[in-house]
Amino acid sequence: EALYKLQNRLRDSKPCAIMYDPDVMKEELPWIEVPWINRPQEYDKRSLDELVSNFARKTNGKRVVLFVGEEAIRYERIRELTTQLARMLKAPTIYTQIGVSAVSPQNEYAAGHVMLGYNDYPLKLWKSLTTNDTVVCIGFDPFEYSTNQDIVEANGVVISNYNNTYGTKNGTFAHRFKGDYQHVKGDIAIVVQELIRELTKQKLERPDVQIPKELNENRYIAPSKRFTNMQLFYSELARLMEPGTVYVGDVCMGYKDFQRVNPRPLNGVVPLYTHQGSLMGKTGGELLGMRLARPDLHLIGVTGDGCMEYFGASLGRTANLGLVLFVLRNGTHGLVDWGLGKIKSYLSPERRLTKVPLNDYVRMAKAQGWRGAYLRPDLDNFEEIMKMA
Repeated sequence: EALYKLQNRLRDSKPCAIMYDPDVMKEELPWIEVPWINRPQEYDKRSLDELVSNFARKTNGKRVVLFVGEEAIRYERIRELTTQLARMLKAPTIYTQIGVSAVSPQNEYAAGHVMLGYNDYPLKLWKSLTTNDTVVCIGFDPFEYSTNQDIVEANGVVISNYNNTYGTKNGTFAHRFKGDYQHVKGDIAIVVQELIRELTKQKLERPDVQIPKELNENRYIAPSKRFTNMQLFYSELARLMEPGTVYVGDVCMGYKDFQRVNPRPLNGVVPLYTHQGSLMGKTGGELLGMRLARPDLHLIGVTGDGCMEYFGASLGRTANLGLVLFVLRNGTHGLVDWGLGKIKSYLSPERRLTKVPLNDYVRMAKAQGWRGAYLRPDLDNFEEIMKMA
């Protein structure tokens, strides 16, 4: 019974912890299997009918934006459905770092990431919203790194199947939107499918939208040849990852810059960050947990040398598990240093305590049972390393 209660929490994306009494741990107990039970494929028809009945009147001739959050990736066919809805509404489709996996690479309305690792076009779009606009959210991420915990300056529609999840009040996100708010609870795939079916019966007048080819405006200044061109590193990493690969970024530049460089959905690559608590060094544990849960997945992590200080001594625990880990070695807690420069600019560099020893991480890994290789600054052995991985 307790394990099924935990399963219910997991279905709402809530954290769980299991604590065992020491007397239980020393006994031999039978293996207990708790099969995963999906929620019934149902939805609140009344709230959907209310949404549909007013949608054309409220939005005709006005801007509609599609926001795709991490809850959406739990559903099959969601990429196809978000594409259909975006085309029907002529809606620029913006997404969070995880929500991008619920958007198809073939979606011509894919418009980039908001907030952490943001792209310029979607962030400008997000900041330009008013109560004359409507944001349709396929799942909603209330977190600091996803929506900056701001009030959304628009009318809101949230489709979600979570029960009283993080950031809600009375089960909804109405307090997070300045304008009118509607909440449709239920199986996201079914709700979106029914929404599309019902809206095809209406006369929708949508302004034409052109999503720019380039979603970033500033130009990256490449370093000297002694150092790695990080824009090229992330674009090549995305190109070389096999379809079905899960990309895990630690709380370093690797969970910020990957989506900056790769603003649109990648074919079959799933970025997965559990970063809401800003836990530096989490990648080691995440890769291990994912491997134990899903032996079939190809897993690639990127960590910084600062984050590596938190789990480098435990590499032996994760050797021979088919994991791939890149360590960004720049001799500093780069993200911390960057943040302190903004929020505590009065601190002198030596007081920020952000310098990291220039360790030889390949030798450290080999000493703990891993294979290791040095990626050359010009990246000419990148493809060879990825084939080995």
